[in-house]
Amino acid sequence: MEIIVKRSAVNKKLIGALSVFTFISGMCYASNINAALTHSTAVVKIGQYKVGEEGTLWVGFKVDKGFKWNKKFNSKIGLLKEPELIKPPITVYKNEDFYVQDNMVLVLLKIVPITSGQERLKIILRFSVCNDVTCYIESVRFDIDINIRG
Repeated sequence: MEIIVKRSAVNKKLIGALSVFTFISGMCYASNINAALTHSTAVVKIGQYKVGEEGTLWVGFKVDKGFKWNKKFNSKIGLLKEPELIKPPITVYKNEDFYVQDNMVLVLLKIVPITSGQERLKIILRFSVCNDVTCYIESVRFDIDINIRG
């Protein structure tokens, strides 16, 4: 399931099974989270996870029209808290880990669940986007709940 998280000042949690979806070209827009993004939108792609099997989680951002990702800025996607039920290979991803596709900038987190249950990942996303006039620093913190089958 692919999820694009809307930007908003409303504080809500991003849960794997969201109640309201609007499907648009293969992606769905999820409920609002605590976000201060003004020229981009946080993007998350949640997979299905099973104990002992490597899974993937894509985290990143979509740049608004008229803007581009500032590769010179030290961008970062990180986990604010060490996960208990999964083993991520690294907890902070920087520019060299980012994958650019069209107007989206993503990082692939390869995770291996070690126990079944629900894991709450606390994510921080910090980067810069530029238009023809100036650059802006974007930053957001949000939670992603993933379900792990035994």
